[in-house]
Amino acid sequence: MALFDPLKELNLSRPDQAKEVTCVHFSGKGIAAIHPHFQHFVNVDELWLSNNKLKRIDNLFPLDYGNNDCDIADRCHGKGCPRLRSLYLSNNRITTLSGDLRHLRFVEILLLANNKLSNMEIVSKFLRHLQFLKQLDLFGNPLAEEQNYREYFIQHHPSVQILDRAYVTDEERKKAKMLFGTTTTIDVAPHVSFGRTLSEKDRVLPDKVDLLSTSVKRLESQATAIKARNAKKIRDEQQQEVQRLKKQMEDRKNQKPPPPPGMYEPIVAKVLEQRKAAVAEQVQKEFHEKLMALLISQHERDIIQQLYENDRCIGLDDCQAIVDMLGVSDDNDTHESDLQRLIPEGELTPPAFLDLLANWRPLCEKKLEELYAAAQEAVLKGRRSEGRQLHQSINFLNEHIQTLSAA
Repeated sequence: MALFDPLKELNLSRPDQAKEVTCVHFSGKGIAAIHPHFQHFVNVDELWLSNNKLKRIDNLFPLDYGNNDCDIADRCHGKGCPRLRSLYLSNNRITTLSGDLRHLRFVEILLLANNKLSNMEIVSKFLRHLQFLKQLDLFGNPLAEEQNYREYFIQHHPSVQILDRAYVTDEERKKAKMLFGTTTTIDVAPHVSFGRTLSEKDRVLPDKVDLLSTSVKRLESQATAIKARNAKKIRDEQQQEVQRLKKQMEDRKNQKPPPPPGMYEPIVAKVLEQRKAAVAEQVQKEFHEKLMALLISQHERDIIQQLYENDRCIGLDDCQAIVDMLGVSDDNDTHESDLQRLIPEGELTPPAFLDLLANWRPLCEKKLEELYAAAQEAVLKGRRSEGRQLHQSINFLNEHIQTLSAA
């Protein structure tokens, strides 16, 4: 199987044209390995490779990149992606971070959710050099199930501000320090004094001395007295609380007995079920509105509503005309069989027909192709914000199509 060639995909006839590209979107392309031609994108700072089949992060740099004999050659030939700051690799099959990640020094966003990374200590070592890393996503990997996983990465990567789509709080940093914080140690290196190396005999530690001054001792004495007063205050408050509870218990004896256990459980369960149903309905409504906005424009929906107002139903011939207006395909026989399957009763109201179109795979796939083309054009023309929005719409529609396939 041929590798996915980014130069060919972007219609770049010469490798040097890749130097003009700063943002690349290749999500959901079924890429199994990174093509060496990615090394020509020397100025790219944002790379989207999510929803593919990658197992490793390599071929972003030449094999001998960073060797002493190759540094000058690398700079002259302009190969590699050292300026990468945002790397999106979620929903792949990555099992290891060994490879070209070690050459990326300026990465600020690294999303690796839903891969196959295990052993948080090994993964953490591969990320130690990313001093500018601010957002890290490892959700859905086997290592995320390890005990104290979140605290481990918070402690060992203090620059990270967002971990697994959640901001790191001060309380989490304190807990992480308690679990994994260690006393700073100093390596015992050869000591040099006045141009000569000190021997073990010269490096004799002095006798133990008292490091506490009189002022510090006085402060410690005052602190001890304050602790004693606070302890007495706490004991008094506890005794008062005990007296209050005793009085409360005596008052309850004179009150009516509480209702039998479980008396209100059916009511509470019913209320909770209603709230759950309302939330689910709202989520479904928002999902449907977003999906309809992607598949059928407001202008096209208005046309359908105007043509079939006054409660007039849409028949099979009308459905065929609407599908032709949407321009899904030229295969009328396939359309007719699909529409007969969608409309078993022979006719539907306009709202019901629009709902069925939202779950019609040919229309979804046509719109997905249009979104891919628009995203590629936005990237080539440097409209980065528009490219991100289109990429989000592509992921949303991809998930919907996968749901239809599974059904």
